[in-house]
Amino acid sequence: MEGVLIALGLYCMYYTFVFARMVWKDGNRFGGMAVALLSLCFPALYLVTKLL
Repeated sequence: MEGVLIALGLYCMYYTFVFARMVWKDGNRFGGMAVALLSLCFPALYLVTKLL
């Protein structure tokens, strides 16, 4: 189960970061930075889930 959570978190982090780069390249720097910060929340979410 732990491996599935890690894989899901990495999958979500990667594709959210790819979307952030796309937004950044379209010229919306603030939006790209905001989405990039959101993509970094997935590892923290995994750690919180593991502690519960």
